[in-house]
Amino acid sequence: MYDRTPLRQLRQIYSSILALARLPTIAEDINKTIAAGAAQHTAAIERLISQLFTQPAPVISAPVIPAQPDNTPQKLSTFRSELLHSIEERMLCVDVGARWGADGALMVLKDKAKLLCFDPDQEECARLQAGHSIEDVEYVPIALSSDGRELSLTVTTEPAGSSIYPPVEVLYKSYPALEMITPEKVVAVPSTSLDKYLADRQMPKPAVYKLDTQGSELDILKGVAGNLSDACMIDTEVQFNPLYHGAALFGDVDVFLRSQGFSLWRLPLLVHYTEQNVPSAEAVVQSVSTPPSIVQTSNPGNGQIFWGQAHYVRTDCLNTNDTPITSQIALRSAAIVSAYGYWDLALMILTKCTDTKSRAAALRAILGH
Repeated sequence: MYDRTPLRQLRQIYSSILALARLPTIAEDINKTIAAGAAQHTAAIERLISQLFTQPAPVISAPVIPAQPDNTPQKLSTFRSELLHSIEERMLCVDVGARWGADGALMVLKDKAKLLCFDPDQEECARLQAGHSIEDVEYVPIALSSDGRELSLTVTTEPAGSSIYPPVEVLYKSYPALEMITPEKVVAVPSTSLDKYLADRQMPKPAVYKLDTQGSELDILKGVAGNLSDACMIDTEVQFNPLYHGAALFGDVDVFLRSQGFSLWRLPLLVHYTEQNVPSAEAVVQSVSTPPSIVQTSNPGNGQIFWGQAHYVRTDCLNTNDTPITSQIALRSAAIVSAYGYWDLALMILTKCTDTKSRAAALRAILGH
């Protein structure tokens, strides 16, 4: 604001002279001088006020506060490590159909688990084994079945498409994406059941299974029925329509796993095939989750659904089941499902067990619920 001090001092002097009443003439001159000075000051003050109101006010920018990094993933990783550390015994995780390497979710559990991986290709198993310690990850070049019979393996153009069931001819001849399952040869391979293999090696009951064997998943599951009771989760490939003659379809797999005490949690992958793409005839697919109501629409293009990936969890871990679970089952199950990213399921499991509710509260705080 402008400075009023000079004008105030002049007026004080003038008042003093008038009070003395001794120098009228001088007082009159001084009065004129003061009046002139006051006029000058008034004009200056008016100009200053005019400038204050006509000039734009300075813009004061708010300080830029750097965005805080989201450390939730790190907190969740630490929480999972603590869960694994709380598990009393080292787990056994089974990966059947491990071409290209052990499943990524199972590798997350490796600090508290041994990974037992099967594939009938001896060269592939040897190549993969070279990158791991056999105590942590073991690749076994054996084919699995329900009864240990000799299998006829149809080797396809892409070895990952090989199956104990012959591919459907019209598919690999007419569908461009399925040329990879064109048969090249049929070889006889010995097999064993997983129950027998585990018993022969005196290994514990597995905590989680992953199966990807081009249609023989149900046959393999039937051969490990005696060791399914301790499993927390089963990750299996399923066929909705036959890619291979004689392969079990999703309905058959679902009925069997439900009879063994498992419930379907999610179908995270659905694959469609078509003879040719017709953009004008594409149909959308909707996925709904509540609450809150979230509707996501995707466009898979054309074609018929043929296969997908199904994740099953033991039914007694769900809050829709009244069967109580122990703290060790809760800790182990929560750690395993978290490796697949199912933190909501992990929270449900920890909440269900009375002895792990404090951990549930800690996880709820990390998730912001």
